Amino acid sequence: MAMNNPGTARETWREAADSALAASFLGQEMTPEERAAFLSASGVGYERWGAGEAVFSEGDRPRGTFLLIRGAVGIRQDTISGREIFITDINEAGEVFGEVYFLLGKFYDISARALTASEGLRLSPPLFDGPLGASLTRRLLKVLAGKAYQMNRRLRVLGSGSLRGKIAQYLLLPGTKPPLSREALAARLAVTRPSLSREIGAMQREGLIRIDGRTLDVVDRAALEEFL
Repeated sequence: MAMNNPGTARETWREAADSALAASFLGQEMTPEERAAFLSASGVGYERWGAGEAVFSEGDRPRGTFLLIRGAVGIRQDTISGREIFITDINEAGEVFGEVYFLLGKFYDISARALTASEGLRLSPPLFDGPLGASLTRRLLKVLAGKAYQMNRRLRVLGSGSLRGKIAQYLLLPGTKPPLSREALAARLAVTRPSLSREIGAMQREGLIRIDGRTLDVVDRAALEEFL
């Protein structure tokens, strides 16, 4: 359930929102006093979404940009054939999403849906028109630069010629955390789950990787690098 005017409920979650803001590119350089002023500013709204609830949908006009307090939000795009394309998952406190469409004034061509019970802040135009606007816009540019870098990394993975090359490229990227499910990994690599499962099984038998439950570890990094 979205809450545009949080009132008392907003106070209940202010501490969590402050921690998320401090972890975000938007608030990393703010003092506690500046974060308090930010959270009290016009144009900052607390929202709560139940699992499966839409944060925004394709075709919607942006109402602002969003900052995750806690939970997880999936960003997806639907194809004409009805297939859902994985874009990314927002699951770290302080992550910002939807900012490109808000800044450009473009209708969404993606959707965002809560994967679990989640909470966030909606940062709407009055905030950017106020005293904090100029500094927030500069900080949003840092967010955009970071996402452009991550997109470049993902394109490198998707551009790998073979399925094994895609898997190796993905696993060897610095800071990569393999998804907990093969469905999620298949979506990230833009391949079918059966094909991915066969290849992962072969790689495990060859001693390249090790799978223990939902944990996937690289065993032979040098061998994987041969597929890059």
